Amino acid sequence: MINAIIKMLGVSKNSYWNYKKQQRPIILFLEKYFTDKDLEEFLTTGKVSRLESQKLDDDFKDLILDDHMLHNVKFKLRTLSGGTFKMLEILQDALKDIDPNDEEFTQENSKQRLIDRIYAVEKNSMFKTKAKKEGVAKWIKDYLSKAEVYAMVKYPQTIIKLTSNKEKE
Repeated sequence: MINAIIKMLGVSKNSYWNYKKQQRPIILFLEKYFTDKDLEEFLTTGKVSRLESQKLDDDFKDLILDDHMLHNVKFKLRTLSGGTFKMLEILQDALKDIDPNDEEFTQENSKQRLIDRIYAVEKNSMFKTKAKKEGVAKWIKDYLSKAEVYAMVKYPQTIIKLTSNKEKE
């Protein structure tokens, strides 16, 4: 089963073991609800015949997508250099101020709403200058998808925790 999961996720064996140790929901999900045969069938045919007549619950689909999007965002944040990372204090503050339960907040408008919120963040430290805000907004426009931003806003604590840990380094 490990080899099928590695192929499916496009990761190395070491990454798989790291994900497993971190108890990533996608690994737990695949191991709990699928057999090796299911995964191999999907890799070969693009479907799992025993599930074709059943619909997966939308919550599971959302969980898988959100987990994947948050993983992508974390990776992108970790690749930033130290100086650039200081700008993400603005991102952290903007995420704290957005209500993910707001009915007007959608995946389609998530990117623009986050960027608007970034420009509204109060300038109470040397890191929150207009130039830094523009830098963060440009980074979001250039490097994040709407789905990634939507997941960040739905689960801000994941990103806030990551940025807090990075600042301690």
